[in-house]
Amino acid sequence: MWEIELDLEKLTKGIEQVDDFAEKFEKALNDGLKEFSDRIEKKYYEIGASYGIPMSVLGSVRPRYIANGVEITFGNEVTLFFEYGTGVKGQSDPHPKAPQAGWVYDVNKHGEYGWWYPTTTNDPNPYKYVDKQGVLRAWTKGKFSKPVFYNTWLWGTRAIYQIVRKHVRRIKV
Repeated sequence: MWEIELDLEKLTKGIEQVDDFAEKFEKALNDGLKEFSDRIEKKYYEIGASYGIPMSVLGSVRPRYIANGVEITFGNEVTLFFEYGTGVKGQSDPHPKAPQAGWVYDVNKHGEYGWWYPTTTNDPNPYKYVDKQGVLRAWTKGKFSKPVFYNTWLWGTRAIYQIVRKHVRRIKV
C-alpha cells in the first residue's frame, strides 16, 4: 500500500502563488497588447507618410485591443486602391498579396490609354478637364501599389512577440 502525505499549508501557498502569477501574466499580456495596438497605429501612419499618401486617403485606421489579440480595421474604401494599385501601372508592380485577395488590375482593359475619373480641384493630378455635364475629371493609367497595410502587418507580425515578451519578463515572481 502506498501512502502520500500532503502538507496542506504548502499546497495552499503553492496554489496562491500560481494564482498570483496567472493574474500578473494576464496583466502583462494585456499591457503588451495595448502597447502593440498603440504602436501599430503609429506605424501605419508612418509607413503611409513614407509613400506620400495624405492622411485623408489613409483614413481612420482603428487598431483596437480585443479579447485575444488586436483587431485592425480601416474606414476608407479609397485606401484599397492605394494599397493594391490600379490599371497598367499597378499591374506592372503588383501588391504582394493581390492574387490571394482576388485583386484584378485593369479590369476594364483600358491598357496604355488609361481613363478619366471624376475628381476634385484638390486632386494633385495635373491632367484635368470639365466634361459636358460640368464634372471635373482627371486622366490616369492607374496607380502603383503602395502596400501600407501589408507592410504594417509585416511589421506587426515581427513586433508583437517582442513587445508582449518585454511586459511578461517584467513579472516579479
